[in-house]
Amino acid sequence: MKLKSTLICAGLVAGSAIAFGNADAQAFSFNNGTDLGSCSAIPIENVGTKTPTSTISTCTTDDGFTLTANTGGVLTGKTVNGVTGVGIYRDESSANQGSQQEIDFGEELLLTLDEETALSSLDIAFLYEKRAVRDLIDEVALITANGITGTLEVIDAFTAIWNWDGLTQTVNAKSPANSKGGALWKITNPFGDIKISSVSLTSPQEAGESYRYSDYAIAGAEKVPEPATVAGLALVAGALAVSRRRKSNEESS
Repeated sequence: MKLKSTLICAGLVAGSAIAFGNADAQAFSFNNGTDLGSCSAIPIENVGTKTPTSTISTCTTDDGFTLTANTGGVLTGKTVNGVTGVGIYRDESSANQGSQQEIDFGEELLLTLDEETALSSLDIAFLYEKRAVRDLIDEVALITANGITGTLEVIDAFTAIWNWDGLTQTVNAKSPANSKGGALWKITNPFGDIKISSVSLTSPQEAGESYRYSDYAIAGAEKVPEPATVAGLALVAGALAVSRRRKSNEESS
């Protein structure tokens, strides 16, 4: 009986470990080109391309993230100093308005999740400090979830501040926000443990302001993984308790 109990417990522990190890991250990354699904068809254009070739206004990644150019236009991307991000191109009324592969004046990139869940990270690209690539300000991204708008504000080439509904954190650049970098920022747990269904990415840029003001792109996102082994661990705990009880009874008899 003792051997049987031991084998059962060992099997449950092993099964739980396997389940935990096989829990894949639900994420996508334009930088790594991973799990992009139909979003892999978004063309990565040359910097400065005036008329992008993209015809894609919406796409869905392998793990159920849907990207949509929600105010018209198409999704298009670019790579700067090794960093790849996706923004929006529209037929702007002003030739000097915004950047063709970023989110700027009057544009909204909507990131929709296939189910309500918390995000463990959100990656933002091309958000630069003042004077980098001739920017006139330290750039700011407006990021909205659950009807609450947060800001990612660049402080210098290596630091930005994220603020959403009282949650504030310092974000360190993964690639510097200067002329030598791609201004890549990874916001960790951007909305805490709050489950969300969508994220709206917009810019505070005003009409008539050029690419020298706040514009940026999305580079990736990751969901908080579901607890894959809670039930398994509960079974293990129960089995171990039974085993200890039996052992105690055998010793006392």
